[in-house]
Order: sequence, then structure tokens, then C-alpha cells
Amino acid sequence: MPEIDDLIRYDRPDIILLRDNKPVLVIEKTREVPTGHNVGQRMARLVRAAESSVPVIKYFPFDALKHGRYSSMCHMNARLLAAFASMQRIHNVPVLAVNWPHDADGELVTDGSEDDQIRSLLLDFFQNDCAKHWPAAHAINESMLHEYETRVSEHAAYSSLPPSVQIVRTRSLAQHTGLSGASSEWKRLEAVANSVVYAIGMTEDKCRREDPFTGSQFIYDYLECRNGPRVENKSKNLVLWFPHVSKRRFIEANPNDPSRKSSNWYLTANAMAFSDQVMILRECQS
Repeated sequence: MPEIDDLIRYDRPDIILLRDNKPVLVIEKTREVPTGHNVGQRMARLVRAAESSVPVIKYFPFDALKHGRYSSMCHMNARLLAAFASMQRIHNVPVLAVNWPHDADGELVTDGSEDDQIRSLLLDFFQNDCAKHWPAAHAINESMLHEYETRVSEHAAYSSLPPSVQIVRTRSLAQHTGLSGASSEWKRLEAVANSVVYAIGMTEDKCRREDPFTGSQFIYDYLECRNGPRVENKSKNLVLWFPHVSKRRFIEANPNDPSRKSSNWYLTANAMAFSDQVMILRECQS
């Protein structure tokens, strides 16, 4: 089915609801709190749904107890909510975060009551004839905004970029990455004044991987770069920088093969900078 094939081009969502053989809603459900290495997981499939003008619901715990030797409470990285808001604004489609609640001990609620909010949200969706914008979605958006503001007030670092991401003048990319020999490649990006550089500390022996980095790139893209519905629509370049990996080794480990998830590396960045070379993927367009 062409509509489904296009929707799963980046990754496969958990649930795709169809009406008259056309996708009307994408739903993701996970027990993982989006923090640390988990924050960027599943982003590609959510982004593709929004790009395809299909509403998205991600159902997950905003906070929960992590088990194991170093048991502790994990808390959502609030940048995710800001990225969802930007995706909604750019694509004019709901991208909703619904909380899976926990009990007084931090354990996820599993008695059935945990689904009350998403059940009500879906019921309203169906009662409104699967409209792209429905009343309960607006209410969730209001609660997401309040949640973001509350978390940023408690942890101000979420209101800015992490240390691995810097905004630099595009003309200084050669100096910033130490790749002055690639001046002709860097010059292709100078149509926009600034660039977001996401430094990824992978090494050559451990560079065959996607999560969390391919998902995180979308978060930083929507927080700082994207200003239109196409991946070329950016106010800043997005540069993925691998200072410890050569271009040859990276491509060997992560080919741009649509049948492999490694193709997600190539979906939105303007350029990749390696230890020895630069690869330009696309140029910004208005």
C-alpha cells in the first residue's frame, strides 16, 4: 500500500490506524523514560508521520523508577516536549505526549487505570470523525506546555542545548572541526549564517550504531534548524561531527541503505564532518 510504504520509510511505528485504507493516526507505546540514551529513540518514525501529515501519539512514562544496581528515579528530558511542539507548528499536525503514570514508589501503574487518559483521547478522536485536529488533542497540548514550563523551571538546563551541541558561524566550521582542507565543501553551506554542530563521540570500533544519535539529531533539528516542512527548510545548517571516525569507516559501518536503519543517519543533516573529510548531504532552501 503506497501510503503505508511512505509512512514507514524511516522506521516502523508500533501502531498505524487506517481509515478507508489511509493512515489517520500513529501510536507509539513504550515503558522507557526518554532520558539519557533513550531520549532520541523512536524519533524518526514520529517525524515521518508528522511529515506525512498524520497525527502522532507517544504514550510513555514522564518519570519512573529505573531498576538494577543503580536504581533511581528517571525523569523525562524536557527538550523532547519542545521538539514535539516545533514539529506540530511546522507540520500543522498534532504530535502528542501522553504520560504513563507511576505509583508512590515510582513503579509504572499496570492495573488498567494507566490507560484512562489515552483511552479518553482516542475516544474523542473517533467521536470527532478522526479529524486531524480534535478537542482532546488541544487539551493534551495545553498540558504538554505546562509540563515543559514546570520541568524547565526545576531544571533550567533543559531550556538550552546540551554541551555536545553548539551553534557556530558557518564560516568558522573549518576552524571548529579542524577540517580547513575542506573549505570548498564548507562553502556550500554558507547560504545561511549559522550552523548547529552536534558532536558525536563514537570511535571507529564502535561506530556501527544508530540509537540514540540518529533520533537526537531530529530533536536538535526541530529545536534550532527546521523552519519548514521539507528537510531542506532550515534557518541553520545541521552538521553531525564525528571527530574520532574517518569517512570511509563510518560509511562502511553505516551505509545509506533504505533497507537498514543506518539510513536514518542521512535523513535530515546538511553535512557530516569526520576526522578526515566532510560530506555534504543537502543545502538549505527557503
